[in-house]
Amino acid sequence: MSRSNYGIFACCFIFAIALLHINQYSLISDDLWFSERSFSEPDHIKWVISRYFSWSSRTPIEYALISLINKFNIWAIINSFMFSLLVIGIYSINGSLNDKGWKIAPAIATSLLIFSIPRDIFFNGTIWITGSFNYLWPSALAFYGYSLLIGKIMHQEKGKWRAGLCYISIFLSSFNEQLAIVNLLVMLSLIIYSKFHGKKISSTMIALGIILLVIVYIATCPGNKARYYSEIATWYKEYGSFNVLQKAMLGINLYADMLIAEKSIVPSVMAFSMAIICDKKTRALPISAGLILLFLCVIPSTPVALSKIKLSGDTIFSALSICRVLFALTVTILILVPVIISQTTSLLSFLILAMIGGAIASASMLGYSPTVYASGNRILYIPYLLFITASIAAITILINDERGKLLAFRNVQ
Repeated sequence: MSRSNYGIFACCFIFAIALLHINQYSLISDDLWFSERSFSEPDHIKWVISRYFSWSSRTPIEYALISLINKFNIWAIINSFMFSLLVIGIYSINGSLNDKGWKIAPAIATSLLIFSIPRDIFFNGTIWITGSFNYLWPSALAFYGYSLLIGKIMHQEKGKWRAGLCYISIFLSSFNEQLAIVNLLVMLSLIIYSKFHGKKISSTMIALGIILLVIVYIATCPGNKARYYSEIATWYKEYGSFNVLQKAMLGINLYADMLIAEKSIVPSVMAFSMAIICDKKTRALPISAGLILLFLCVIPSTPVALSKIKLSGDTIFSALSICRVLFALTVTILILVPVIISQTTSLLSFLILAMIGGAIASASMLGYSPTVYASGNRILYIPYLLFITASIAAITILINDERGKLLAFRNVQ
C-alpha cells in the first residue's frame, strides 16, 4: 500500500469499527450454528477437512469462521481492516494520481457507492458475521490482490513480500466460487493487456495458475456434490429435473433482479459512468440505459413484471420470465456494446470489461445452484462491487483526461 493511501485506510477503519460497535451485534442465523460447532469441535482443522468431504470446499473461509465466530472483538478489528482494504483495493486498482487533491475523489466515490448497495445486501455481506467471512473478506483480498498485481505490471514494482501478498490474496479469495470466476476474467484481461503492450506476463500467469488450482479443488470437492443433492431436497425439489438452459434462465433472472428489482442506484451510476468513456456517437445508449435504471430505482413501486420473482419449473419459460430476461439483456447491451466499440488498449478499458463481464457472470452463475433463492440476496454483494469498480475506473479515466487537459493548458500559458 502506498503512503498516500494510509490516511484513507485509517478513516475507513475508524468508521468501520464505530459502525460495528454502535450496532451492538448479536449472533443470528448461521452464526449460531457455527458458534456451537466452534465449541463442540475442538480440532478446527480436522473439522474443515471433514467438511470438504461432506459439505463445502470453502476450506480457509470456514476455518477462519469457526475459529473467530466467538471472538467478537477480534472479528470486529479484522472485519474493519477488511472493509478498509476493500475500499483501498477498489480505489488502487484504478491507478494512483500524483496530485493529492485529485486522489481523494475516487476514494470518496468508492466509499459512497459501497454504501449505496441495498441495505440488506450490505448488511449480509459486510456486518453479518457469517456473511462477512464469505463475502467481504474474500472480496477485499481479491481487490487488494488485483492492485498489487497491476502495480507490478504497470510500474514494475518488485519485492518478494509484495508478490507473496498478491498470490496469497488471490489464492484465498478464489475459495468463494463467484470470485474464482471473476479472478479468472481479471487475469485473462491483464494477460491480453500485457500482450498488447509487450509487458511481462509471468506474474499474471502464476496468479492464473493459482486460481485454476483452486477451481479444480472446488470442482472435485466430494462435499459440494453431496451438498448439491441435499439442498435440492431441502430447498428446490424440482431443480434436479432442470436442464442447462432452464438453470441459465434462473441465473439471468437473478441478474435482472440485481439490475431492476433491488432498487439500487449502483447499476444506473455504472451506466452513466460508462457514457464517460464512450464515443460521442454511441454515448446516448448507456445514458438511455442509465435513465431507465434510475427511473426504476426512484419510482415508489416497481412494475410487477420487473419485481423480484421466484421461478418454478412451470414459469421458467413463461412470458414474464422471458420479458425480464430480454429487458435485462437489452439494458446490458445498451451499456456494453458502446463500451466495446469505444474500447482502447488502456489498462482501465480492459478492467472495465472484465468487471462488467464478471458482474454478469457472478450473478448468472448462481442459477446453477439449487440455493439460488435460499441464499437470499447477499449473493448479489460481489456483482454490485464489480459494478462499483467499473464505475470508479470510468471516473478515473475522466479525472486523468481532465487533469491532462489542465496541465496542457498550464504549459501553454
